[in-house]
Amino acid sequence: MLTGITNFRKLISSVGNGHNKFNTGNFMMKLHRFFQNPFDDPSFGVGKLLAFTNDHLAKMAAVNPGGILDARISATTAALQAVSSADVDDLNNMGWRKGQKGEKRKFRKALPGSIGKIYGAAVAKFGPKTPEMKELFPSGRSAFIKCRDAVLEDELGVLITALTAHQSELGPEVLASAEALASGWQAVYEGSESSMAAKAHTEKARRDARAALQQELFLNLLALAQNFPRQPEKLNSYMQQSLLEKHPRVPKPRPSAG
Repeated sequence: MLTGITNFRKLISSVGNGHNKFNTGNFMMKLHRFFQNPFDDPSFGVGKLLAFTNDHLAKMAAVNPGGILDARISATTAALQAVSSADVDDLNNMGWRKGQKGEKRKFRKALPGSIGKIYGAAVAKFGPKTPEMKELFPSGRSAFIKCRDAVLEDELGVLITALTAHQSELGPEVLASAEALASGWQAVYEGSESSMAAKAHTEKARRDARAALQQELFLNLLALAQNFPRQPEKLNSYMQQSLLEKHPRVPKPRPSAG
């Protein structure tokens, strides 16, 4: 399948050869090419796509005899604004998402110290290798450090249940510390999960907006071909193809020796 700018060039050249080429009933020009959207190629970065679209809109507005392109200008403008809005929404949410992830990392980094204090209080009361310690920390302290985020709440729940049973021996402060960890983790974890869901939502919105813009550009190309049949030279008045092309970097001249 043809893709990207190669697709774009061959599609235009097949239309603009000045005459149809047939060979004993077999098409030398493959008609299925006209159903391919050359703007769908992922190699077109969003920056290039936006630059191309802005230039294209200005050209359509400048050369619009009898308002034949009014509907296309309106549809393309709306699609372009949707892409810009989706990008702005993503940028606005990015700071919040980073903040939520940062809070989770901060919590888990401090967790070993917090668990260590609870563990130390329990060891001071019951001794290191006793049934009570096995009840409080059935998998040891490492379970709280190594477990996945989704499991940490359960690990804290087991600890709180055991501390509740031994509250009279350890005192309310130790239990309160574990409960504070659990409530703190719940808030942090829910915030992190919400940020991940928000990221997925904004990324989908950006993909959908870009796909809609690419569709409008394709419809514009078809509209131009319909309004100017057998006049491929007209395309240059509306679309600057070079804005989508890759331009090789010009190497910097090396300083001359001496």
